[in-house]
Amino acid sequence: MKITLIGTGFVGVVSAAVYASLGNKVVGLDIDDAKVKSLNSGKVPFFEPGLEDLLQKELSTGNLLFTTDYETAVSGSDVVIIAVGTPSAPDGQADLKYVFAAAESLAPYLAENAIVAIKSTVPPGTLDKMEAVIKKHTDTPFVSASLPEFLREGSAVHDTLNPDRVVIGASDPQAIQTLTTLHEPFKAPIIVVSPESAQMGKY
Repeated sequence: MKITLIGTGFVGVVSAAVYASLGNKVVGLDIDDAKVKSLNSGKVPFFEPGLEDLLQKELSTGNLLFTTDYETAVSGSDVVIIAVGTPSAPDGQADLKYVFAAAESLAPYLAENAIVAIKSTVPPGTLDKMEAVIKKHTDTPFVSASLPEFLREGSAVHDTLNPDRVVIGASDPQAIQTLTTLHEPFKAPIIVVSPESAQMGKY
């Protein structure tokens, strides 16, 4: 299937390379042109053991591509994953402006019934707010989900390839089935919970 990762930080790059290694067509999107050029040349802008080798391998297979263009990244995608940063605001709450900016930008290019999943660390209830943003900018039907990650710096590639469990936060049967199929190759227990429970579990 075609997978889009929006955000090419630690989580986004690791996830993009790993999903590509499973045979999916993966597009990573970032608004930073220099970072995208670096990634497309096989250079990771941070150190993570094993990541650069995996990135270069998947780029060479044609399964992985990075772009700054939302239309290229999102059009025809089965699953669009938001993995942008959510820094702490001055009051200590997660600043969700990058999540909502990504949601607004991806909306015009969504394929019908695509899944939009949040992998960023967000508080419970964020999915409903993201859906509202997307619906302001498209009439295309879509479903949403939460895909929390539990990576550790220094072992992120290993953790992603060998998770002790995969948590899917979704209520839509199609989303649950598609995301289960996507993650079955990891051969780990797949735990399906509500989006709110998935987001709380990350915290």
